[in-house]
Amino acid sequence: MSEPSASTTVIRQLALAADKPVRRRANPRSFGAGIVAEPPLDLHIQGAPRIQTADTIFPPTQPPPIGVSNGGGAIGTGLPVQLIFWGGAWNQPATNPSVATIVAAARSILGGPYMAGLRQYGIRRCGFGGSSVVTSPGPPATYQDDDIRDLVWRLIDSGQFPEPDDSGGRIIYMVFMPPGTTYGPGGIRGKHLVASDFDFPADIDHAWAGFVLFNGLTTILSTFTHELVEMCTDPESDAWHVTGNQEIGDVCNAVDGPLNGVNVQSYWSAEDNACLIPTAYSVRRALKWSGHVLGGKGLTSIQKPIPSLNKLIVNL
Repeated sequence: MSEPSASTTVIRQLALAADKPVRRRANPRSFGAGIVAEPPLDLHIQGAPRIQTADTIFPPTQPPPIGVSNGGGAIGTGLPVQLIFWGGAWNQPATNPSVATIVAAARSILGGPYMAGLRQYGIRRCGFGGSSVVTSPGPPATYQDDDIRDLVWRLIDSGQFPEPDDSGGRIIYMVFMPPGTTYGPGGIRGKHLVASDFDFPADIDHAWAGFVLFNGLTTILSTFTHELVEMCTDPESDAWHVTGNQEIGDVCNAVDGPLNGVNVQSYWSAEDNACLIPTAYSVRRALKWSGHVLGGKGLTSIQKPIPSLNKLIVNL
């Protein structure tokens, strides 16, 4: 999966019409939501991180055993990740961290090995899909989940992105909230949810959206990566779960570490029975998790010629 260079990043400025209501109706499916809870002030991880080949692993935030189950629902694999910065405050020079800083960090995360451990759950690496600042309508000072859902559907209805069931429409939307705003219910750093929309007579579409509360860069990136791995493994609350009806970021909540110079949160790896931050690509693991058996034939039995080893592993 090719990644454009950071110097070519274009941050779009969008002003949307606010007069078109988003149509909703009750439907038989009930979607849960994955949150990034505020970690307790007395959080102490038992045991130091251990370095092993291609990985950094940590103990979880709750005692084992930790089981993993798959409900058979949708997963997000190989999808574009759209970064949406809501509000004109993101264009102010005093806003710190800036849009450019967050975008550069997100591109580094998405372009590197961070998602390599998700292959055990059937997830291929997601790529950077673009970034936009939505200046109008602005966010409410105190916002709720439905404000995030409505923003995503205003973007889709205005033609900025295709509908989820159209070609290229399955997108991971990550909304970054600006300084000066507050999440109404409180108590979290971020959340992912399903944004549903009804078009007459019978078209109901479900978009996948997450949001990140404004904070320092370290916390923003911890929250972004927590929600990213959960939106891929359990976007509609019916796919990959861990013990206690949690998701793979929850048992590693705020268990962070550096990766290529930026902060990321670890996530649960059933293979390691530990919280994981992949720091390099592993041919052995990629082959195992993708179900490939070489049988002594060498990597060229999968693809010949091999464009690059990293690209081969990413595409397995």
